[in-house]
Amino acid sequence: MFNDLHARGLEPDVVPYNILIKGCCRNGLLEEACKLFDSMGLFRVGRCSTSLDLFDELQTVGLKPDFYTLLHGLCQNQHSNLAFMLFDELERKGEDLNVTYYTILIDALCRAGKLRAAEAMFNELHSRGFEPNVVTYNILINGCC
Repeated sequence: MFNDLHARGLEPDVVPYNILIKGCCRNGLLEEACKLFDSMGLFRVGRCSTSLDLFDELQTVGLKPDFYTLLHGLCQNQHSNLAFMLFDELERKGEDLNVTYYTILIDALCRAGKLRAAEAMFNELHSRGFEPNVVTYNILINGCC
């Protein structure tokens, strides 16, 4: 039935997604629940609080949703402060961080005109054992222009 909505050109809102995600969690379909969360695209339509609620719910049942989606979505919707708080929490919990997470935050800092902070975060990459990639360099260069 859910796929029928898409076939008819209809985009379901958060209610059917939420029902499906909860159902998947209750039935042990944890990977499917994460895929549904990622596919919702709530950040693309500015529904950050709904995304954060679902993200918390997935974590409550022991799932690890895609942090990239959450960090990127927060930054793209002018909630960089929440993205930095999440990043700090991930670091405190010992989650596997990667250059992509840093790049997202460096981009947010550059867009906000906080070039010194972006440079500091860029320099932190090396001390954390990460190598910047071409995207990281391009973001930093564009931010300085």
